[in-house]
Amino acid sequence: MTNSALTRRPRHSRSRGHLCKGGYDGPYAPETPPRRTRRSFDEDFKAQAVRLVLDEGKSVGAVARDLDLTESALRQWVERARADRTGLTTST
Repeated sequence: MTNSALTRRPRHSRSRGHLCKGGYDGPYAPETPPRRTRRSFDEDFKAQAVRLVLDEGKSVGAVARDLDLTESALRQWVERARADRTGLTTST
């Protein structure tokens, strides 16, 4: 049996809990970056970020980088603002 056969377990094995990506467990498992802590933003901050995208024509990616936001969060704010501006409603 090779060393890799000792540390790698089949993906369907549930005997020792959750496996990290790639099916490795234990001290030789690749490290994953820590998750970002959940932050909350007031409505004024969101409105200013959305204004940069919709009114000033900046890209979602550029604004997200400048304000240290995730693109997906900013994109959701922009979609909601667009819907509000056109009179449509979004489900949340």
